[in-house]
Amino acid sequence: MPIILRDIIGTDMKIQLSIQGTVKYQDPSIGWVKIEKHLGKNKHHYVDIEIEGEVITKRVDKLVLRHFKGKRPSKKHTEVIHLDGDIYNHLDDNLKWATKKELKAFKIEFAARPKPVQGKKGRGVKVIDNRSKTETLYDSPSDAAKAIGMTPSKLRQSIRGKLRINDFTFEYTT
Repeated sequence: MPIILRDIIGTDMKIQLSIQGTVKYQDPSIGWVKIEKHLGKNKHHYVDIEIEGEVITKRVDKLVLRHFKGKRPSKKHTEVIHLDGDIYNHLDDNLKWATKKELKAFKIEFAARPKPVQGKKGRGVKVIDNRSKTETLYDSPSDAAKAIGMTPSKLRQSIRGKLRINDFTFEYTT
């Protein structure tokens, strides 16, 4: 994914925000320095930035929305919906301005969605060795990845067709 940066509006320092929610400032002596995120009482990510001579704490998801999607549609749109339910995913396509009422309705609807099952209770995997033409079944992507010496994430990428691995082909079985 490309790194897209925007200057943060109203800051005294040269500060930039990436589309993924990474905040950096420019130090004249050493270059760009990442500003570390910290958790607030509500468990959201925050960063401390200097605006008009004062250090202000800003919520990262709101910074991303403001700088990549634009201003709030109305004064009532003070909340942020994370469409995938993960409040630590700050990608702009995962964020949406919302009113308190819309956020409450989204949380109720999201909680009612069926949850994906992880690990052994989830999808099995068939590993096909293209050299020996043998097939082996595993209870989970993690088990299959361990058996052939790769990471579960690389195995899942291969199943989705985003990564080609010459000696093996993978398929979900359930």
